[in-house]
Amino acid sequence: MKFFPPMIVSFRLLFASFLILLTPPTALLAHSVWLEPLPDGQLSLRFGEWGDAPETSPGHLDSLIHPTAITLKAGEPVPFTLAKKADHYLVAGSKDTEPASAKSDYAVMKRGDAPGRRPIFHARWWPASRPVAEIPLTTLDLLPSAAKPGQILVSFKGKPVAAGVELKFHAPGADTLTLTTDATGHVQLPEVKKAGLCLLTLGRHSEAAPGEFQGQAYEIASHSASLCWKVDAPTSEEK
Repeated sequence: MKFFPPMIVSFRLLFASFLILLTPPTALLAHSVWLEPLPDGQLSLRFGEWGDAPETSPGHLDSLIHPTAITLKAGEPVPFTLAKKADHYLVAGSKDTEPASAKSDYAVMKRGDAPGRRPIFHARWWPASRPVAEIPLTTLDLLPSAAKPGQILVSFKGKPVAAGVELKFHAPGADTLTLTTDATGHVQLPEVKKAGLCLLTLGRHSEAAPGEFQGQAYEIASHSASLCWKVDAPTSEEK
């Protein structure tokens, strides 16, 4: 085991804090939190921008505040234990064959005279073996719908969002697409032609909800959500 003198350890922590301060708040608002599987089949909670290297610790991964994750067993929420690693939180005991949802807080962000904004991140992992999500588990949730294959319901506080809400869809080997909710709060996913992970994200769905978090006042609660799932290899007819 390597031993680092206290001065070196302190310098590393100071340097990590300095990097966090250098990143503009608007850049971090473009980030998402999502759940994705690890090689051993457990899930990981990551923070960053899809397609780029995820945030690390020491670094911006440390900016997430009190991340939590749950699954449902017999209709009841069962919490997981999260363990911080170099570039993710390990959702210990989770399985990529079972759905899971996660939430993380973030420090209140305020620039100049603009209203204080409290970012709140929500994430859902959905295995292909479970085609339908029955109930929302987070304030802002993206739920695979029973109404039609490839249809996703966007739910905010248990109700469908209005028409015109924009989401970003990231599919393997394809450009990012913008999808827009219809009058029922649904979006329709396009055909995915390559195997791999897919991610659907909704950023900065805001509401006027004045409050205080960790001693900092805010006027706006800014919710972001993600839905991640894996597409198996296409059949020979689809290739």
